[in-house]
Amino acid sequence: MALNKRYGQEGINGQWTCGVLLQTPTQVVMVKEDLGREPIYFKIPGGRRRPQDDTPEDTAVREVFEETGIRISPDELDYVLQQNRRNHLYHFYTVNLGEDRIKERYTVAKNCEQVHVLARDDLKNKKPEILPHHFELLESRRLGLTL
Repeated sequence: MALNKRYGQEGINGQWTCGVLLQTPTQVVMVKEDLGREPIYFKIPGGRRRPQDDTPEDTAVREVFEETGIRISPDELDYVLQQNRRNHLYHFYTVNLGEDRIKERYTVAKNCEQVHVLARDDLKNKKPEILPHHFELLESRRLGLTL
């Protein structure tokens, strides 16, 4: 993983968040979380560090399972980028999955999140429904998506 030279993997004040784009050649997995306010956007699975997380990879693996029910290993994470977000570092990864590992799910009861499998070809049309800074990540040349 490429590290921020100023802050390293530890993040700012030991804080980080992670996002993980789960993808196949034709699909991506996104979640919607109803936090009781509108609008409810599609977002890339991920979240904040918890005390038991020793590394950003630990956070990424845990968050993917909590939000989607999909089990991944740290070895499957492909590092994309790291961003300084004022009070923490954001680590972004992709995971290439086989079609057999992605199943349409509608609710993950623990976090009340809806899991959606979206066709890559539909992402541009869904732009108004995707969290704006997550859509910017999807548009990033580093991901190789043509939106």
